[in-house]
Amino acid sequence: MGWNSWNYFRCNINETIIRSVADAIVSSGLMDAGYVYVNIDDCWMEKRDNATGRIVPFADKFPSGMKALGDYIHSLGLKFGVYSDTGKHTCEGYPGSAGYEEQDAATYAEWGVDYLKFDYCDMQDTKESVQATYERMRDALAATGRPILFSLCSWGSGQPWLWGKDVGNSWRTGIDVFAAWDAAQAKALKLPNFLQPILGAVRQTQGLAPYAGPGGFNDPDMLVVGLDGMYPYGIVQDCPEHVRGCKPGMYISRDRWGKVGGLTQTEQRTHFAFWCIMAAPLILGNDPRAMSKATLEILLAREVLAVNQDPLGLQGRPVWTQELDGASAGKSLEIWTKPLADGRTAMLLVNLGEATVDITTVFSRDMPEEHKQWGREVPNRDPVCMDKHASCKEWADAGECKRNEGFMLDTCPYSCPDGCPHPLDPPGPKATALVRDIWLEEDVGLFTARFTAAKVEPHEARFVTLKWLEPAEADKLAAAGALDFGPRAFANSLRAAASALKLGVAPALEGDEGQEGAAKQAGAGSGRGKGSTQQFVRAKELETEVQRLHNELKKRDRELAKLKKEADEVLCTREGAAASGGAAEERRSALAAGGRGVVVQAGSGVWLAATESKISLALNVAMAVILVLVVLQPRRRMGKSSREVQ
Repeated sequence: MGWNSWNYFRCNINETIIRSVADAIVSSGLMDAGYVYVNIDDCWMEKRDNATGRIVPFADKFPSGMKALGDYIHSLGLKFGVYSDTGKHTCEGYPGSAGYEEQDAATYAEWGVDYLKFDYCDMQDTKESVQATYERMRDALAATGRPILFSLCSWGSGQPWLWGKDVGNSWRTGIDVFAAWDAAQAKALKLPNFLQPILGAVRQTQGLAPYAGPGGFNDPDMLVVGLDGMYPYGIVQDCPEHVRGCKPGMYISRDRWGKVGGLTQTEQRTHFAFWCIMAAPLILGNDPRAMSKATLEILLAREVLAVNQDPLGLQGRPVWTQELDGASAGKSLEIWTKPLADGRTAMLLVNLGEATVDITTVFSRDMPEEHKQWGREVPNRDPVCMDKHASCKEWADAGECKRNEGFMLDTCPYSCPDGCPHPLDPPGPKATALVRDIWLEEDVGLFTARFTAAKVEPHEARFVTLKWLEPAEADKLAAAGALDFGPRAFANSLRAAASALKLGVAPALEGDEGQEGAAKQAGAGSGRGKGSTQQFVRAKELETEVQRLHNELKKRDRELAKLKKEADEVLCTREGAAASGGAAEERRSALAAGGRGVVVQAGSGVWLAATESKISLALNVAMAVILVLVVLQPRRRMGKSSREVQ
């Protein structure tokens, strides 16, 4: 994790800029989050000394020298990186390392360099294999005795993933990444053929998971998070309309091309999420001195970063894909998973289409090993097949099972025709997991057999972790009615949270950090340690709060029934002494069905109506009291449709 100068500064670098960037990495919190490498890319080297052959930096750009710059970076607690090339010249035409590998490696060690990015330009005439070329610099670095992270940048040439672990620490899987989302945007921008969009880099890297692991990782290229565009350059086959005088086959400079491209905030989050689940190096390419709040929120997302830096070191991979049609033809919904060292599973649910959709992961389909390991026999009418809201039948009768399928199958499976059993649920044991949104850093709920990410927007990636429950724990929660709750289920979610805390399946309590928090979490549910006691107390507090709310709702229901009765009596009196209670009820129903008055819908099916000429002042007062009470009643108890609950 670190930063590289190329994407933002290109060749416009100097000592002052690098120092100020290093300062910003510290002050912004990036260093504390793990971004520790400050890497200078191409254009720092001016020449080689004629007498010694030693590489010489530009004196006007780096007047203090590279060692002094490295010392300053180290004094901040950061690490120092430089760039070179396998050829005689770098990609920008400056001196490369061909024939000088040992001398350059010794110079880097003398300067205190911690990271070397080694490019592959000016190699068109070589007959040597890519692997052999990189092995020479590997051996030269090893001979210095200084640990220097070795980043191989052959753009995928020579299939470095096959041998990269024996030579370096990371290897580029493809050509340079540009700030464009997909092939369609890249085509519209008419980018040269050595630049690719985000999804192009993902596709080049996703199948290489078997080759990644601790000590060596696939590198899809630097991040473009925080860039509002980039400056392309190169030989074009199709001229951009805004470049005057352009002809096919012509070289277009960055200045002539200008800044183009850029990702939306949603796309930047998804770009970052892809890199994290692929265990890719996180090398920033923006200007850390001028970052927006939105950019920092992405780059500092602690739990997302933890997935990338997980010590197991495995690269996540796609486990399910659904091709789309219509306006999203050629695009897909995808689910990616990545096993974590603590037994959890990280999951990315991605909508690459152009419409908002629900995405459902089925544990047995997408994570068969985990499902088998943690599965339990689910009895009939287990919460998997039980409605979780009192209005489920009403919503189902109103057609919500089709209009709002994802939510209804999760919340009202018993009332929906295809919901019990869920059409995606196979027979046999079913696993239960605590699902946590790691962007929001909050638990979503406990889910058995499947989980649905609702309303995933175009190009959005929901990032969650799943903590698997032991079958015995899941049985206890099922008996308590605590399974399959979500943020919309008010009292049920509190009950489930309380049960989960007692069983030790929830994260450490607020304020628990570091080893102390981990110790508390480890002790939960076992009766051991201070954390277990605190969590038990918290669970009791939650249960008490649930009971209080339940009692308050019952009290308000009684008050509401009493006032409804009084309102009926007033209506009866107004209609005449001969009018019966049934007639009054008919009168009220007629008004509610569309009389000339104003109809007010209040909560759980209570309809009050008034006309301008026939309702007395007393009735108006009674109705006002009823309306106030109903409005004050918690909204979660009053919803008339599933859309209100959502």
